[in-house]
Amino acid sequence: AQNERANNSVLRAENERVHCENLAIREALKNVICPSCGGPPFGIEERQRSLQKLQLENSQLKEEHEKVSNLLAKYIGKPICQMNSSLMPSLPGSAILEHQNVLPPPILPVHQEMDIGLDLNLQFKGINDLEQSLMMETATNAMDELIRLMRINEPLWIKPPSSTNIERYVIHPESYEKVFPRANHFKTSSARVESSKYSGMVTMNGMQLVEMLLDSDKWVDLFPTIVSKARTIQVLEPGINGNRNGCLQLMHEQMHILSPLVSPREYYFLRHCQQIELGLWVIVDVSYEWPKDNISSSHCWRLPSGFMIQDMTNGCSNVTWLEHVEVDDKTQTHRLYRDLICNNCAYGAERWVVTLQRTCERLLAENSQSIHEVGG
Repeated sequence: AQNERANNSVLRAENERVHCENLAIREALKNVICPSCGGPPFGIEERQRSLQKLQLENSQLKEEHEKVSNLLAKYIGKPICQMNSSLMPSLPGSAILEHQNVLPPPILPVHQEMDIGLDLNLQFKGINDLEQSLMMETATNAMDELIRLMRINEPLWIKPPSSTNIERYVIHPESYEKVFPRANHFKTSSARVESSKYSGMVTMNGMQLVEMLLDSDKWVDLFPTIVSKARTIQVLEPGINGNRNGCLQLMHEQMHILSPLVSPREYYFLRHCQQIELGLWVIVDVSYEWPKDNISSSHCWRLPSGFMIQDMTNGCSNVTWLEHVEVDDKTQTHRLYRDLICNNCAYGAERWVVTLQRTCERLLAENSQSIHEVGG
């Protein structure tokens, strides 16, 4: 991106130089008059040569303009003509050439060019094969770890002392490090780990639930009080039609607590879906460093987390949710919400499952009500 911006600057400077020369020639031609009659001194041949020269320079300017426009459109995602008109420099009327539509590329202020540079990484056209293979390997390893965490209870999972719910568990750190040795993502003393596991029955069939969880827009609709923003950056593997087995996509989400006193959490993560057996799906989420040169790195890192969906015969699904994140509390959480955050209540698996249950019950009630109204 930096090399392309440097080339963009060089092309812009060359375009401005040619444009200024053309403008100077045109102004000089206007000021030259015949001493005897006061008219232009050129004859028909000279005028034709001058016109051909202007047309040649005009075509060169168009080519330069098209190159710069394509270069900007490659990263910004839209042509120059669709950019905000406030970014276009003001040009005198005499700077417009005879064949029109020949405008130099916009000269952006320094701060706006930096902002666009940060957004260029998000509006890319594709991921190369090497990056895609690394993503697939990361998602596969995360899926293996998640399945093992789902199927093993003790000694990996223990019930917290303050919990009276038999379905609520947290990871035992020493046992986890023995089974899954890894280096901590955050190297600071303020880093801590949040983990939780919870199961519950949801009034929605498994395939429908899988389709909704793989859709970023429906992901926000299912958890409106937890997920504030979500989008699918790119679908790397669409999966098999009918069961979405093998689906892999790069996503971005922002999570929040309904209070301005708690800063939101932001993740770039891979979501991978795998059908273990008939009627049983596992969807894993794992953080991924994207963009690679992201300056404002998030203070949260999602370790292999996700959910297991068991389709039941009565149109419901049994969902087992697992949350495992590493958090760096650079800014201390407000004391009013400190216990809520640190005790895995705000972003814990139990809150995810309870919110999903309520949303599915509401959707079921709305559908049954609409059917009743249509049927009279």
